[in-house]
Amino acid sequence: MRRILYILPYFELGGTERHLINLMGEIGKEHQVVLLTPQGQGLGLLADLSVELKHFPRLDQGLWAGISGFKKALQAIMEEGPLDLVHVHGGHELLFLARKRVGRAPFVFTNHGYHSDSFGLSYKTASWICNRVAEKVICVSSFEGQKMLKRGLSPEKLSVIHNGVAEEKQQFEPDELYRRFSLPKDKILIGTVARLVKIKGISYLIDAFRGVVQRFPNAHLVIVGTGEELASLKEQAEDLAPQVSFTGYVKEAQALMGLLDIFVLPSLVEPFGMVAAEAMACVKPVVGTDVGGIPEIVVPQKTGLLVPPGDARALEEGLIELMEDPQKRERFGRNGRQRFEENFTIEKMGARTLELYGKLWC
Repeated sequence: MRRILYILPYFELGGTERHLINLMGEIGKEHQVVLLTPQGQGLGLLADLSVELKHFPRLDQGLWAGISGFKKALQAIMEEGPLDLVHVHGGHELLFLARKRVGRAPFVFTNHGYHSDSFGLSYKTASWICNRVAEKVICVSSFEGQKMLKRGLSPEKLSVIHNGVAEEKQQFEPDELYRRFSLPKDKILIGTVARLVKIKGISYLIDAFRGVVQRFPNAHLVIVGTGEELASLKEQAEDLAPQVSFTGYVKEAQALMGLLDIFVLPSLVEPFGMVAAEAMACVKPVVGTDVGGIPEIVVPQKTGLLVPPGDARALEEGLIELMEDPQKRERFGRNGRQRFEENFTIEKMGARTLELYGKLWC
């Protein structure tokens, strides 16, 4: 059994955290898992995992305190026993800090994508650090891998391992979910699950739905999630009430997906698009934007439709196409489930990651 340290610069309720929880669950079946991360809302999701947990202050909330706390926590972890591998997610600056204090253990870095205004510099800096510090770099999509290569990452360091999706284990009665979230049982439900921030493109979905509901009064839009855009999105959708539901954050989002007839991912930026794979696991057709890693998940006219990002009219047309054809929705859903099983399970992600680790231990 090996001792593996995972490092994350935050631990909230986003896709990066869910990815790491899934990965640690798989790797933890064979090896000892240690997690070094700041406090955050997502830590409650670790309850079912056997993980040794250490904390440090977030660097973006106080650089020097964060660095000092990181050093102390890392030292405490090393005093408890040697590390066989260090796997840093998202924070290339932590990759640099950790490498200086860990012995000969190999380092792996996973790039989950950068969204800030200075994203180009972030990719360039990450590539520079990885070339000097990491033995291997995992990107969650080929799209992200190409961005790293274009900004200088050594090709021999790159591996693409798609995110794996954990299926909801707890069973929920559909009637319970309809009642809990006040959803109509007699409507065609179109829905999305996302952080409510601008890059997720939810405002374009609301604009598209405005045209859909004119053609199909029996349509209902379900927006699952929370974020800084929640108030403005509710204001935008005021004229569509009561045909739009905002559920807020839902822990059992995948169970709620099971009620949908069409899943939508209208992102403007998306390194991978794990929620689309989750929808396919739920046997749902997907209308997604042709951006980032989404085309690596959704196969047009087989598991769903792809439309240009930021184009409400194209999104409306895609939704209407599926609204008009229940047989197509059903066929896309079945095909999507098959594609999920072949490519996007957590078991496959874990096996591919362990295979990469094994090459570093040889």
